[in-house]
Amino acid sequence: MTRPSGDPPTRMRDYRIAAEMRETPDLHRLAQLFISMAMQRAEQDRATGRASESAGPASAGR
Repeated sequence: MTRPSGDPPTRMRDYRIAAEMRETPDLHRLAQLFISMAMQRAEQDRATGRASESAGPASAGR
């Protein structure tokens, strides 16, 4: 069941990752990513009933 350390699963062994250097980052897409992550986290908190716990004392002074 365990596979050797460092070897990807069989289904991923043919994958190739390519990256391109850019002069400037795409800040709009980066902002969309962070907003999406925050919204998913908030939805998870709401679904599990942890919304009041995650507010914590840090937001009490606002």
